[in-house]
Amino acid sequence: MYDAFGVDARTTFLIDKDGTIRKVWPKVSVAGHAEDVYNSLP
Repeated sequence: MYDAFGVDARTTFLIDKDGTIRKVWPKVSVAGHAEDVYNSLP
């Protein structure tokens, strides 16, 4: 999947139930990331 999107392994995608990418976090650092993703959920 990383090759298909041209990103590295530290990238997170928020994908909705229809398969649409809603948000991308490139080059993620661990500190605070889970909270940021959680707060981005609808």
